[in-house]
Amino acid sequence: MYAVGIDVSKWQGDIDFEKVKAAGCEFVYMRFGGYDDGEHYIDKYYKQNLAGAKAAGLKIGIYWHAEEGSSEEIEAGVRYLMDKLNGEKLDFPIAYDWEDYRNFENYGMNLKDLNACFDNFEKEIEKYGYFACLYGSKNAQENIWINKKKNPIWLANYTSATSYAGEYFMWQHSNTGRIDGINGDVDLDVLYPEKLEAIR
Repeated sequence: MYAVGIDVSKWQGDIDFEKVKAAGCEFVYMRFGGYDDGEHYIDKYYKQNLAGAKAAGLKIGIYWHAEEGSSEEIEAGVRYLMDKLNGEKLDFPIAYDWEDYRNFENYGMNLKDLNACFDNFEKEIEKYGYFACLYGSKNAQENIWINKKKNPIWLANYTSATSYAGEYFMWQHSNTGRIDGINGDVDLDVLYPEKLEAIR
């Protein structure tokens, strides 16, 4: 069994979620916000996307666009996230999305530090009663992330048949998808509910 969905951010602009659902979409992951240039932010379309997706009856998940480089920054980021999330009920784990691999050494970090940031993110999220997952490309999942506690993985691999051998509960298989209700490209995802439940 699987479900089909999308993930969105401000780059998709105004979305007609009723049309999205009518086109066969069952869930939406949306960018909540993140940490950039030393400042926390909320995606400018988050509240609009949340309201629209809920009104359309879609299942909901959020992701955090991370650039933290220390446990102190992680803890501050999670406090900010939780304050702004305000107890919102989510259907899926909160995804940790760290993608600035080319520049992480500029932050004075190594791969051990990077993995420690995700470990800390997970621990802090769980203190609030939520669950974390790790977003990343096939290459990053295989070569960068240790994922010691085997958190559920959201795999990004733009292909028709992934060769990733690890466990994952969701697969982002395209970043150039099209769906009624959104003007332009959108990320397309396949969710495997039984895999998520098995890992929890």
